Amino acid sequence: MAVQKKITLFKSVAKMVKGKGVNKLEEVKTDGTKESVEAAVMELQKSGVHSFEITAPNLGLKTIYNKLLSGRNYEQKVLKI
Repeated sequence: MAVQKKITLFKSVAKMVKGKGVNKLEEVKTDGTKESVEAAVMELQKSGVHSFEITAPNLGLKTIYNKLLSGRNYEQKVLKI
């Protein structure tokens, strides 16, 4: 039986590395289903995270969300991996 890879969600977090600010991606805890990832995305948008990305290895897609200058809407970019 084949094992399906789960959908993963990463958010961008600013951290200090050697005295300099660096943006790093941290994984958001979900169970890997589409419904739980959609709920987590809504939470991230409400909390105002600058950028986050979703990877779906079984579909071969990576979706990147970046907050626009308006501060309300997100740009959505879909890439094949």
